[in-house]
Parts: sequence; structure tokens; C-alpha cells
Amino acid sequence: MGKRGYTYLLIFAGYFVLWNPVCRAQSSVTEILRGLNPQKEIFSIAVIPADTGATLFSRTADRPMTPASNMKLVVSAAALHYLGADYIFQTRIGMLENNLVIIGGGDPLLGEPGLHGPTKEWILDQIAEQLQKNGVQAIDDIILDASFFDNNRVHDQWPEDQLNRWYACEVSGLNYNCNCVHLTAHRAGHSATLEIEPATGYVTLINKVRLVSKGTSAIGAYRNGHPNTLVVKGNLNQISGFDVAIENPAGFLGTMIAEKLAAKGIQVKGKLIQKYVKEDPNLRIFQTFQTPIKEVLDRCNKDSLGLAAEALVKTISAENTKGKINGEWPHGL
Repeated sequence: MGKRGYTYLLIFAGYFVLWNPVCRAQSSVTEILRGLNPQKEIFSIAVIPADTGATLFSRTADRPMTPASNMKLVVSAAALHYLGADYIFQTRIGMLENNLVIIGGGDPLLGEPGLHGPTKEWILDQIAEQLQKNGVQAIDDIILDASFFDNNRVHDQWPEDQLNRWYACEVSGLNYNCNCVHLTAHRAGHSATLEIEPATGYVTLINKVRLVSKGTSAIGAYRNGHPNTLVVKGNLNQISGFDVAIENPAGFLGTMIAEKLAAKGIQVKGKLIQKYVKEDPNLRIFQTFQTPIKEVLDRCNKDSLGLAAEALVKTISAENTKGKINGEWPHGL
């Protein structure tokens, strides 16, 4: 075959690749994989159009892999099926005798700016304002009902050394601020100062940060066996900030509410109590905070927010349990 014959053959092959979806998929994926290191990356790939079911590309597709955040797609589809596109997460606020009651509905976005108000503390302000409007100057206990989910807030397969990371935060029937606080370390003269946001006494910080004049900052916060006591250490040049997961989210929210009430001049005489009260006939609800499932799905998939996905699984369980309590991972899955 002459050179002209080879030219026609190459042109024909080029058109075939562009026209044939199998070849196009193989070419596209192969090009992506070519730039990666096969010694460091492990692949398990299958490209299958939903409408035909035909395999366009496959490479070690049967190799068992940890699905990680890909599972959020499955969870989201299940949530739409079992809960519905119109599902609303609800957090109810009320009074039981002279006790303030917070009843959780598993909302993973409670306190998100833009959803419930301009700032994350808007919810706390609203609760205080409602009490003031009703002439309440003092309350006894703050009762936190997180029974919508069970009390297994940490999955037994999560790495213990990562439980202080934002992506491994606890999952509760009462969540607030993604169950995290934001820590910032500043250089202040010859020492480092630590700030916590939202400001709260719920978390205790032990400052072991070392100042350095060269290099980048590398700061971490570590648990030490005492609940919500964090040892902050590492090297600080000028400024460094990061999110840290707290323990017992319901207690976190309750403490934030108690601190807000005190700041607004409303006395809290009693203590924080976590118990089931949602069906008490004497309960008087005066406010409900709502979050549409669409917002949860957005955060679940666009931001890969683990708390959103975990709450969806447990909500599926709770909504399919008599009394709508104790949403759990095994039943939800």
C-alpha cells in the first residue's frame, strides 16, 4: 500500500474513533490515565451509559475498592426515594413547664448562614427573642431531645486518629454549625494567641503553639481523653486557621443557647439535660426551624459534606421506625 493509502486509512480510523462511542470513551479515559502514576494510584473503572447498559470502557472494574464519597450519590438517590423531594428537616423549640426544650430532627445544616438567617448565631438570637417576647426572664433546665437518631454518634469504622477532623464529625439528632468550631492562631508579639469561633466555653484549649520566623505555619488540634479539651500545637509563623470537630453536638448546641440567653439577660437556673420529651402532652412549641432536603443534597454532593450524607442515612432509618426515633446506620443502610 502506498503512502496515499496509509493516509486514507489514518483518516478513516480517526473518523471511526470520533464516531464510535466505545473508542471515544477508551481514548478519553486512557488519555487521563496516561498522566497518572500507576505505582501510586489504583484504578477500578467502568463507563456504562444508563440508557443502554453497554460497557464503553472497563479496566479492573471488578476490583474491590472503598467507594468513599461516590457513596453520596447512592445515599442521595435513596433519600429522594424514601424521604421524597419535598422532605423538610425540622428543629422544634418549645417550653415544658419552665424548661426550654430543643427537639432535633437530624438537620445537618442547622445554623448554616443563609438558610436560617444572616449568621450562624441567628438561631440562638431568635430563641432568646421569642422567650423575651413571651416575658420569660428565667428558665430552669434546657432539655435537648436528640432521640431522632440513636446515640451512636461515631461509626466504628472511622479512624480514631481522625475523629477531630471536620469530615469525621459526630452525627447527632441535634447538630449545630456542622458540629465543628473554627480555631485561629495569631502571632501576638512573642506569643501565640488562640481564638475560637463561635466563641464558647464548651471547648477548652491548651496552647502549646511554637512561634517560628521561617517557613509556613503548621498547626493542629488534638484530643487528649478529656471531652472537648483540645491541645493545640505546631509551628506558627503569622496566622493559621482550621475547623475542628467537637464531641456531643447536642451539648454543644445547648451550651451555645445557654450562653446566648445569659448574654440577653435571661437566667438559666438549671442545667443541660438530654432526654426524650417530644411526645409529652404538656409540651408547648413556639418556633420551628426548617431546612428543605434540597439544601442538604446540595451540601452533600457539591461540597462533599459527610455530615449531610450520614444524616440522610439515619433520617431514612428514623422515618421508617415506629415513633420516628433512634435512626441508625445499619437500619438506614
